[in-house]
Amino acid sequence: IIYCLGCDTLSFNYDLLVLADGEVSQSQKDFFPAHLHARKSFKHVFDLPFTIQKIYKEVITALANKLNLIPAIGIRMLVEAICEDKKVQGKNLREKIDDLANKDYLTKEGAKFLHSIRGMGNMVAHEFKMLTDEEVDVAMDIIEALFLNIYVLPKKNKRLNLKS
Repeated sequence: IIYCLGCDTLSFNYDLLVLADGEVSQSQKDFFPAHLHARKSFKHVFDLPFTIQKIYKEVITALANKLNLIPAIGIRMLVEAICEDKKVQGKNLREKIDDLANKDYLTKEGAKFLHSIRGMGNMVAHEFKMLTDEEVDVAMDIIEALFLNIYVLPKKNKRLNLKS
């Protein structure tokens, strides 16, 4: 049993040894529950609306288990959930993303980033395209920056009592 000082959680570290003729022929080390190796979880997750928290946690769990297809669809779901939470208008996700920009939740450049995520999710869902770890990681960076700008920074601004 190990305790992570970074994320403040308990895990089990286990070594699986396969013996052949009295000698170790294979060794596998792993953790339960699985750990994120390439990135840290968004530290302000509890500042997010509950539905977005739930989707985000499932995406992170899939990434920790070295999956890329499910997180890609989950990242697209996060964009949909943000649009739903902010009650933007549009008959499809393209129009909803544009309305997020029109309502100043993100810049026009930010809308281009979300359109890339929308396209990525469509390719995975409809064309069964495998994404690289880097593609998924960049998409997560974009989503987490969006979380920061839409949910976290406005709350911090209120705590500082800054007037615009």
